[in-house]
Amino acid sequence: MAQLNVNMAEVDEGKAEHSGFALVGRGRRMLQIVEGDVKQNSKRTGDVFNFKVECVEDGEFNGAKFFSSINVSHEKPNVRAQGQAQLKALALAQGQDPLAITDTDQYLWQPFLADIDIVANTYQGVTKDQNTIVRFVFEGNQNLPIPGTAPANDNKAQPTAGANDNTPQTTTASNPSTARTTPNGGAAASSAGGGRSMPWKKN
Repeated sequence: MAQLNVNMAEVDEGKAEHSGFALVGRGRRMLQIVEGDVKQNSKRTGDVFNFKVECVEDGEFNGAKFFSSINVSHEKPNVRAQGQAQLKALALAQGQDPLAITDTDQYLWQPFLADIDIVANTYQGVTKDQNTIVRFVFEGNQNLPIPGTAPANDNKAQPTAGANDNTPQTTTASNPSTARTTPNGGAAASSAGGGRSMPWKKN
């Protein structure tokens, strides 16, 4: 047992919810993993890579964090295969060689693009919206639909682009460029539209 030594009368309980864990809006976002660990899942059917991601692009979501997870192993072959495919996709999105990944620490502080959605999650009878990573974006899948964008047949005019313009589009109205130095010496860069840096195209 440990003494708290806190005067609860002087504490504002309204600050209990950490402001850094606000929802990140749907769309294609620049993220980085700031911490993570592999643990056995609750049903003891496999191991899970649980990690915390941070949004590292200018704008209202900069610095916002949320949790995600990837199955590393599982007794069901299809679940295991999907999880390991996600691990490889994450490495590709970061511009890393998947064959060189041997430890989850290699994923830390490496900027990557990901498509983010918002889903309702119910836990102990309470339903809350939370972020989920739909896909890790790398060269080869960057032209797939982004969550929050209008479907192609909605009869709304779509922005025009050159025939060979493979630059991902963002769903925010404005998102000026930024470059942040990460603890491992890399740069987390992002910008709106055509100026966005592609992490998988590292020099």
